[in-house]
Amino acid sequence: MQDNAAWRVRFRERWQRAGAEAEALFASSPSVTTPPPPAPDPPWEPERDLRVVIGGDYRTETVVTATPQERREHTLLLGKTGTGKSNLMLWLMWQDMAAGRGFVALDPHGKLIDDVLRLVPPERRDDVIYLDAADEDFPFGLNLFEAPRSVTPVSKARMVSQLLQVFDKCWAGGFSGTAEGVLKSVCQTYLDNRAGTLAAIPKLLTDRDYREAFYPRISDPNTLIEWRRITSSTGKSTGMLKNEEIDPVMRRLNKFVGNPIVRNIMGQEKTTLDFPRWMAEHKIVVIKIPDNDSDGVGKDAAQLLATVILQLILRAAYGREIDSTLYSVYCDEFQHYVTGDIPEMIQNIRKYGVGLFLATQSFSNIKEEAIRTALLGVGTLLCFQLTDPDARIVAGEFRRGVPLDDDWRIEQKRVHQNGAWYVQSERKYHRPTRGEIASRLANLRGLVGAGHCLAKVGGREHVLKIVNMDPLVRAGTGVSRARIVQRSRERYCHPRWEVERELREALWPDTDDAAAREDRAGMVPVVAVALDDAGTGGVFTPGAPAAPPAPPPPARHTRRRRVIAPLPEGEGEGVEGLEPF
Repeated sequence: MQDNAAWRVRFRERWQRAGAEAEALFASSPSVTTPPPPAPDPPWEPERDLRVVIGGDYRTETVVTATPQERREHTLLLGKTGTGKSNLMLWLMWQDMAAGRGFVALDPHGKLIDDVLRLVPPERRDDVIYLDAADEDFPFGLNLFEAPRSVTPVSKARMVSQLLQVFDKCWAGGFSGTAEGVLKSVCQTYLDNRAGTLAAIPKLLTDRDYREAFYPRISDPNTLIEWRRITSSTGKSTGMLKNEEIDPVMRRLNKFVGNPIVRNIMGQEKTTLDFPRWMAEHKIVVIKIPDNDSDGVGKDAAQLLATVILQLILRAAYGREIDSTLYSVYCDEFQHYVTGDIPEMIQNIRKYGVGLFLATQSFSNIKEEAIRTALLGVGTLLCFQLTDPDARIVAGEFRRGVPLDDDWRIEQKRVHQNGAWYVQSERKYHRPTRGEIASRLANLRGLVGAGHCLAKVGGREHVLKIVNMDPLVRAGTGVSRARIVQRSRERYCHPRWEVERELREALWPDTDDAAAREDRAGMVPVVAVALDDAGTGGVFTPGAPAAPPAPPPPARHTRRRRVIAPLPEGEGEGVEGLEPF
């Protein structure tokens, strides 16, 4: 194909010609004399448009599609920077939105999310949920230790294992056995009490009275033994923990808890990210987690937040019914937050209707050999131009690779016929070697041009031309981005002053009231400008420091908020109050 416009014109012509042939066949049918009455509109079903177009084969100009079953078997996208990975992800997400399907998109940079918001169809603007981790004024809630009421001991043990993998991923160089024992005790203690946040861990390790209030409800005796083990010899009277036991944990935790953005997000008792409900309602969830230090949350904080969010998504996937409607999870630069249980997830979550779409620049960022093997076993493999080491790894997954004219060679052989010898020429196909396939992958742009990728879809190999989405992004759909942002803030976020006040009351209840009022007066409240009918307003601007924040909007629904410290044993599960969300 020469360009995207010509490819789209040919695709439209084929589609119209197929419709005309179907109508002609119906008109010439002798068994039908009058057209049947129009059928009623079918119930809304996101999978009625079953296939998604990936691209067009650059040799045959045929459209290459992927079925929902192939998408459930997950997709791996590889390619160097600037080769077209984000453009391909945007093309697939645009088709999902147009077909009524839902998905989650995690982006560590932010540009991909901004482009998605420009392509939202007007009829689906109410289905979009926008979350920005760098939004200091309206943080969403994300609690590592929030557990359902009906959790079983086996599920609780699995959650502890997942939490330890999260800490191990975000712990530079991994943690020692001592630190692992301390963190395991913390996780088990908080899950048994259904209380506690990441921001409260330092208080749990340093405040004896606060820690001992959790003991009556700890169900695992090994956790109590571990707490007694790490208590110092003088702890019989003071209850202090050994410095050599908790110092490594405290130093690493301060890297996260000391970040005000992470503290306000992960210090909330209630997680506002309801992935089970969003999956059931086919919501479009776009989450921006910028990892730069200038206008983002920082690399370490972004890695922690993305890892926790991915674990929540997978936990929600396990709660779905088998063979549920397809729900895709797009993860850009996933090597920053993939954990060691990714092989198990790739094998198990496909039967629950969740398809992963994982994009990365290089395999060199993934050290574990088991993860590499699992990723190469996905159902769909898409490769843009790769580095030489990555090309050698991926080359074994293809049989033909990039087809070239040189693969067809003229072979001559001597043939004896009618008492004479003749030279006979024959054109034969020679399968390229693994080294030749790797060399072509490393030089893909030079061989077939920019915007092409080598694809393996359902066992079939193609070199695909990808649709350029820049014209569509520039045109947009007219949906107000500010309206989407304001709606998401009202429903799933809380004002910063409210979150910091709750943290102060829960973690530092003895703080002087005058000092608390002074801190609050120094904060810059955020005033929401009302949107006009055209949706052109909605810009959030700082107000006067001394003015109180605007009252919250009318409650859409309510949420339950618990105190961080549990009640003593025998006094119920805790006091719960309903507050406007």
